[in-house]
Amino acid sequence: MHKLAILYGSDMRYYGGGEKYIIEFVNRLPEFDTTIFSFSGSGTFRMSLKQVSGMANAKIEYYTAFQIPVLKDKIILTASGLSTIWKVKDFDAVYCTENSILTELIMAALSRVYGFKYIQGLHDSNTLRDSPMQPGPIRDFLFGIYGKLRNLALLSIPNIRVVNYSDGDKLLKMGYKGRLYKITDFINVKAGAEKVRINRKKFTALFVGRLSINHKGIDLLSQIIEKLLDSNKNIMFRIIGSGDDGEETVRALVKKDPKRIKWLGFVSEKDLIDEYLDASLLLFTSRFESFGLSLAEGAGYGLPAIAFNVRGPNAIMADPKQGKLINPFDTDEFAAQALNYYKLWSNDKKAYLRLKSDISRIVLRRFGESTILPKLTHMLLSK
Repeated sequence: MHKLAILYGSDMRYYGGGEKYIIEFVNRLPEFDTTIFSFSGSGTFRMSLKQVSGMANAKIEYYTAFQIPVLKDKIILTASGLSTIWKVKDFDAVYCTENSILTELIMAALSRVYGFKYIQGLHDSNTLRDSPMQPGPIRDFLFGIYGKLRNLALLSIPNIRVVNYSDGDKLLKMGYKGRLYKITDFINVKAGAEKVRINRKKFTALFVGRLSINHKGIDLLSQIIEKLLDSNKNIMFRIIGSGDDGEETVRALVKKDPKRIKWLGFVSEKDLIDEYLDASLLLFTSRFESFGLSLAEGAGYGLPAIAFNVRGPNAIMADPKQGKLINPFDTDEFAAQALNYYKLWSNDKKAYLRLKSDISRIVLRRFGESTILPKLTHMLLSK
């Protein structure tokens, strides 16, 4: 059996989309004895260590690191961080999602000395940014230096996996000469097109994601829902997610019409599937993504979606049947398209059900386990 180490740059106990994906990933790798080395973070955790360990077919160990406030880059020069780096040399393959310059340079050097296969996964949508998320004189200056160091570190890595093809194109333009794997995330959808259903009594617009303002666009979601509350009295809204700086925005939004807007917080996997199947439309308001797991997952359950035409959604929603891509960040047009979907649902429910079935087939063909997992397994096993 092959030994696989996953060096994960977030805390598994957060159990957001990334953590959920890593668990589903390792649970589908029977060829490997896997250990997840998870960054030990702080804040509000959705899961305990025992719960996460019980879900993952892998051992989980935690390490600490210092974090640079402005650049959000991690420095692993702690006892547990250096101990973790030293342990991974004994594995056959190391898959790293920790996009830290120092970590990448050390891992590249160790892989050459000890012969393990080191693959850097670019899951973080900020990794290849050309400018800081919040511009300013100091941030711009620091980011200019950081960007050059980051590029040098990436060029030294022997294997890189990108989940967004535009990242791969950018790496090649930078002069990357290593092995590049263009493999999207897969979606774990437990009901295919034949089980897609339609709620004939009510039209529900669903949001699923972490409640982040800058990343997930919770402020934009609030504006869109407020416009729809005034425009149509029959659309219901359900918000699934917790954590981050958008919670107060969501609380204030629910107070405007608690009968039509329901905030469910964090829900179980079973309840999430039921929400996907029962909803009529997915509202995806992210300002940027590497992929957008909940967007692809919702489509796997047949949900048409409205999203901004930004990196991530524009790759997932390649087929026009899947929904509408809106110019960033036009909330008026976003709301108008939601009203159009309500009209379609209201006028012809059979056609709406056929649309949902078609969407599920399209997305499962592109991002289903049978399509993506063989590529991931080959990536890990190939020399």
